[in-house]
Amino acid sequence: MATKTNRERIEEARHQLVARDNDLIQKGRYGLSLVQQKCVLYCISKVKPTDAPDTEYDIDLHEFYRLLGYKSDSYTGMKALWQQIGSVRWWLDGETEEDDDILLGWFTKVHLNERSSSVTITFHPDIYPYIHNLVADKEKKKYFTTYQLQNITLMKHRYSIRIYDLLKSYQYNNKIWQFEMGTGTHHDLMRRISDCDEKGKPLIPKSWDNYSFFNRDVLQPAVDEINQYTDIKIAYEVSKVDLSGKKHRRYASILFAMVEKSPAEKRASQEQITQELDLPQEEKVDDLFAEFFAQHEAKLKEEGVFVPEASGTETEACEPGTDKIWENDPDKMGSSRRKKAEKDTASDRENIGEPKPSQRTEVDVFEVCSKAASFLKPLALDASDILVIAKTADYDLEKIQQAYDVLKSSKGKINDVVSWLISAIKNGYRPRNAVSYQAAKKNSFTDYEQRTYDYDDLMEKIRRSQQRKGE
Repeated sequence: MATKTNRERIEEARHQLVARDNDLIQKGRYGLSLVQQKCVLYCISKVKPTDAPDTEYDIDLHEFYRLLGYKSDSYTGMKALWQQIGSVRWWLDGETEEDDDILLGWFTKVHLNERSSSVTITFHPDIYPYIHNLVADKEKKKYFTTYQLQNITLMKHRYSIRIYDLLKSYQYNNKIWQFEMGTGTHHDLMRRISDCDEKGKPLIPKSWDNYSFFNRDVLQPAVDEINQYTDIKIAYEVSKVDLSGKKHRRYASILFAMVEKSPAEKRASQEQITQELDLPQEEKVDDLFAEFFAQHEAKLKEEGVFVPEASGTETEACEPGTDKIWENDPDKMGSSRRKKAEKDTASDRENIGEPKPSQRTEVDVFEVCSKAASFLKPLALDASDILVIAKTADYDLEKIQQAYDVLKSSKGKINDVVSWLISAIKNGYRPRNAVSYQAAKKNSFTDYEQRTYDYDDLMEKIRRSQQRKGE
């Protein structure tokens, strides 16, 4: 079986389902930070219906860091995170006086291995029935909530996940759901989403007494992230009347409207998540260019970008970034060859499109593009952009690096980075704020006046050339 790439593992993990009994969502009284919430939900997404209650789950920390956006990759920080989650305990009250009140915790086993960068966990046996083999029972009013892990991985506000969980748990047969605010009852949204102390007492921030702060710090960020990343759209309005009909001087209730996104809206959210979850350049360059070459191999060979490595085609050896016509001493050239060199050089300068590079093997092109992608990572360029830049530099990494260094030192605003780099590579790494580019002075070989390039005109031609290529 082929080994999965980082991209494939992330793709598989992000689509795993997080399933929980609604009682765990609606009645659970526990306080977790944003990262801790994501960690728990990530672990729950590993549970499969066929698993036994004592199943051990192996967590790949590299996948964990990448998918959840966890910033601290220190072993000490990771130990502290799991210790904090492992110490959380809370009571889940029974439905009736005859039912037991259950003291719950998340894990009974947490083993970290620094060498293998992995964590092995076992869920607490009392919580397993709330996350495993869930079945809806309308007669007993037992329901459960599921959604893809990717819906919450990119959320940046700690209350977004909690509000999303609550609304999803009530969405199964509702389009609206109403909570109270600041009343202290079981229906109070502030009480439902806030942290709690060891005795289960809610720790509601004092600033929430002011609705404008609660709206600014909690409601609006949560609604924005839910609408951006998840499978539902929500809106809300507040009222000074609570659920019992009693009027208050301040806002006492909030009504949420929620609707399932259309297929097109879900695809848009998926694309947004895909873009933001994209692997770091140093992790993905091999996958990126392998995929790109596989899709465009025939066209690249036709254009002479590279020749098959085992094709038997012989090419003249030359230094990277050096055209063959400069390979020998100019003084030893015959007159016909010298004229051809001058003609070819002038033709190259006239051609502001992409110069046709010396033919390389696929491995050569692959290696140069991958290395260029690593140091061009901050520009967030795609494979085709990097290939165009590499072709312009005739696969000379030093030229690409120097052009990038000039770009970094430029103080002006650059709207078209790719065109700028192409121009910089072709015209001697001049700063963009220069009005024109003057070619090298005459010497013993180039005994003709070289062209002066107008920058604005050059950029316009490059843009038109790129547009024609994309048509």
